[in-house]
Amino acid sequence: GILNKLSFEEYTANRLADALSFETHALILIDVDNFKGVNDTLGHAYGDKVLSDIGALMRSVFPEADFLGRVGGDEFAAILQDFKPTALPIILRKIEEVNEALSHMKDGIAHVSISVGGAYSEDGYSETLYKKADKALYAVKEAGRRGCRIYDDTLDVIN
Repeated sequence: GILNKLSFEEYTANRLADALSFETHALILIDVDNFKGVNDTLGHAYGDKVLSDIGALMRSVFPEADFLGRVGGDEFAAILQDFKPTALPIILRKIEEVNEALSHMKDGIAHVSISVGGAYSEDGYSETLYKKADKALYAVKEAGRRGCRIYDDTLDVIN
C-alpha cells in the first residue's frame, strides 16, 4: 500500500514542482531496528512480510502523508506537505503507536521496532531538510534505537 523506492523517487521527482508550492514540510525517515537479524535468522520471505506489515502500519498512522514509501532495504520515508509545527507532538505519539503495535504483533512476526528522525521546514522540501531528518534519525540510533527525534539545533552542536 506504499510506494517502493523507484516509485517514491519517480513520484517525488514528477511532483516536485507541486511539492515546492507548499512552504511548510515535514520529512520523516524511518529505519527498522535490527532488521538484518530477521533476514539472517528467519529468511528473506519472512523479512518481506515484516516490511509489508510495517508499511501497512505506517500508512494507517500517517494517512495524510503526501508521499510515503520504502526508500531502502529497511528504510521508509514520509513527506508531509502544508505541515503545521504544532503537529510535531502528534508525530511523536504516532511513532510510539507503531512501536507499541510492533511489540504486540501476532502471526509470528519478529519483534522489531523502528527508529525515526524527523525535521520540519518553513522553506519547502530541500536537501537540507533531508540532512536534518537524517541527523535526528542518527541521534535516535545512537541513543539505543526504538524512538523518535525531531531535529533541533542542538544536533548541530559538537560535543
